Amino acid sequence: MSDKKPPMYKRKFTEEEMNIIKACAQHQMLEPKIASMFGMSQDTWRRLKKNNPAVQQILDEGRAYGEAIVHQTAFEMATSGKSPFFTKFWLQVHSGWTDRQRIDLNVNVSGAVKLDEMKPEERTERLNKLLELREKLQAPRDVTPQKEQTIEANDDRGEGDT
Repeated sequence: MSDKKPPMYKRKFTEEEMNIIKACAQHQMLEPKIASMFGMSQDTWRRLKKNNPAVQQILDEGRAYGEAIVHQTAFEMATSGKSPFFTKFWLQVHSGWTDRQRIDLNVNVSGAVKLDEMKPEERTERLNKLLELREKLQAPRDVTPQKEQTIEANDDRGEGDT
């Protein structure tokens, strides 16, 4: 008779081991770490989960429970009044609040002249003025430093007079 053990991926976990897996998942431990805790490779772990849906289910439940705890703690911090930063963060994430200032650039200019109401000569004249203004604004500016002027001062200290 041969005492061959079944392959690792066909292994059945005890209730205690399943609780350990669930606790690891609650703490968002990565699956390669969980696999190494049980002395198996990542490939073996994947095959084990595929052959044993209860393992995947316990991982999903553990992760969901861990996220719910963090979510609850975040909510309590945001609503306690003790952490204004967290309150602001919560509102930004869950209620669409923003730090951005909105500036209304819509301007109601009374007496504005519509182009289609202008005579062709007036339109041409205004267009030329706008083009001149644009050229002035886009013209390269002289940014070279000015030559320093040296000022010769008379030496009034009386030195050098002999």
